[in-house]
Amino acid sequence: MIDLKNYRYPALIGGGLGLLLLAANFALLAATGPAPGWLVPARAPLTVKIIEANQARVDSLQKFYRLGGQKSTTPFFVFVGMSTAREGIDPVLLQTTWGVDMKPFGICGNGGSMTDMAAISAGFFQSGLKPTLAILCVHPAFLVGRPLEAPPESLNPTSSLRHHQWHEAIRIVSWWNWFSSNRVHFQYLAEGFYYRIRVICGAIPPTNKSPWEPLQRFDYPKHQDADRLNAQLSAFEGYGWFNRREYSIHQQAQAKVLIDTIARFQALGSRVVVVFMPERSEVQKRIPSEAKQYLVDLLKQHFAQAPPLILDFAAAVPDDGFSDYTHMNDLGRSEFTVLLAEALKKAVKFDN
Repeated sequence: MIDLKNYRYPALIGGGLGLLLLAANFALLAATGPAPGWLVPARAPLTVKIIEANQARVDSLQKFYRLGGQKSTTPFFVFVGMSTAREGIDPVLLQTTWGVDMKPFGICGNGGSMTDMAAISAGFFQSGLKPTLAILCVHPAFLVGRPLEAPPESLNPTSSLRHHQWHEAIRIVSWWNWFSSNRVHFQYLAEGFYYRIRVICGAIPPTNKSPWEPLQRFDYPKHQDADRLNAQLSAFEGYGWFNRREYSIHQQAQAKVLIDTIARFQALGSRVVVVFMPERSEVQKRIPSEAKQYLVDLLKQHFAQAPPLILDFAAAVPDDGFSDYTHMNDLGRSEFTVLLAEALKKAVKFDN
């Protein structure tokens, strides 16, 4: 028979710690709300792993120009984007078809916003490197990005219970757990802090790869199955990419991030090209058409003296050229890369 007296003190200590944690939870909830702005970003952040991988590529490029001797005068162009640029642009084919003597250098992540593009470009801007040309690969949906779930307007579930809205009541109550609601952001902050400490201490291992080595692609099939396509479309709907209201909420802030990125490249003396990446017809139909026009008009207005070249390839690749709704397969990748190269050849002229 178990003698409960042996567990009296551990139970008291555990209960006391539990009450202390509970008190801290509700104190933080009352003081800061369920998702404090200083801790919780408006949209899902990129993982530190992605940022570190791009930083390693930038470091290898710096090393090339620092130790390359005669090679240090080699001009280069950079293309910046998310996974759709990684899958959609063949850098070697782009260079050869374009017919330029500039080397291609890619900076790509896994995300879906102008903020994500700025995050993966930050290390490049700090490097002092100056590309001859910068190609920014965007989608109109980047004006929304991947917003995180917003907390309910009220943490009181009474109204939902009264109307038998059980799922909504459970959702509201789940926001009472301050630590659980913000755990992802604690993890991200911890990873970011660890990454910065490693940078300061020089603990990030150098890469011996050539900076001109093509980005590693994902192992996407030629065509994804129906389940994967449905899941991806549901994710886009969840982000609000097909909802006009979401654009009215987010587009101003996201467009400003793109404007800042363009301005930073122009400050380096780089020509800037903004490319609307290809998408399957279903996505093109469902994204509000005014989103793209909003961005085009804003860029022309803001950069009236030195506007970036804008190339629209959203409808350039047929649906058969896509693995899913936004990522091109080998066929689409080749077709788009050639189209992009031909457009650059016609529109971008350099002084001899």
